[in-house]
Parts: sequence; C-alpha cells; structure tokens
Amino acid sequence: MAKHMVKCFYCGEMFDASTTPFIKPNSRRYAHKTCAQTAEENKTQEEKDKQLLENYIKKLFGINCISPKIKKQIETFRKDNNYSYTGMYKTLKYFFEIKGNSIEKANGGIGIVPFVYDEAYTYWRALWEARERNERVDVEKFILPVREVHIEPPQRQPMKHIRKLFTFLNEEEAHEE
Repeated sequence: MAKHMVKCFYCGEMFDASTTPFIKPNSRRYAHKTCAQTAEENKTQEEKDKQLLENYIKKLFGINCISPKIKKQIETFRKDNNYSYTGMYKTLKYFFEIKGNSIEKANGGIGIVPFVYDEAYTYWRALWEARERNERVDVEKFILPVREVHIEPPQRQPMKHIRKLFTFLNEEEAHEE
C-alpha cells in the first residue's frame, strides 16, 4: 500500500495517514487522533462557545463557512457591547426558533442581536428560574387545590323602547282616504 505522508496539524510530526488513525480538522489538514482529542480537551470554554455559535450560524443560514460580514458583527458585538458568544447564540436561537422570525429578513447577517439581546436574556433567565423552582417540587405529591366557582346566570332586562313594527295595513289605510 502506498504511503500517504502528512503533517499533524497540532504537533507538527509527519505520519503515514494510510496506517495511523487520523482526523481532519479541516478539509486540507490532517491530525493524529490523540492530538485532536487532547486539543479538544484543552480548549477553553470561550473557544467552545464561539465554535457553538459559528456552527449554529452555519446551520441557520445553510452555509459552509462564516462570511466576513458575520465575523465582523460577532467581533463588534463582543468588543463594543460586551456580549458573550453564548449570549449571541441564545439570542439567535430565541429570535429565529422561538419567536419564529424569518431568516430572509436577516440579509445574510446577525445584526438583529443588539435589538433582541435583552429580551432573549429575560426569556432564558425566566426559563432557568422556572426550572430551578420546579426542581425542588415533587410532582407526585403536588395536588392542586379545588376551587368551586358559582356564576349567576345573567338576568335579561326588558327592552324599554319598543319600536312599532312596520305593517302594510298602515299604507292601505292612507291610500283609501
């Protein structure tokens, strides 16, 4: 079998891809499987959150790579508005999936994030608080109190101004005279 010598993306060592287990971090690069696993474990939470945001944007817009416009928007929101990657991810998820807004109106960008960020934060915070409160409640032991409500039937009031009904007899009397 022919040797397929490649350089590891992470450690830089040359290895034979036809005999050694490998992973492709991108379309043109190769890496040892162990090096890739180690690199994945050593990623910071911020890097993982950024990756999650980028993957969601790719899936949302149906694209293979993030456009420079979106990258610029992400970095601007990060630096100027101090938004987290997770916050931007949850804002987009809230705006497009939960609120059901159209992706076509986005014009290939995520410019809606600053306008919906606080609303999305309030939604996710309320959801988290509800989960926390319900975590301590045992559903099997919870019994809703029964309340009886008596509503009196409405009383019909007689009509005060009764109109005279129109009849043809009045016209006949007027014509006979």
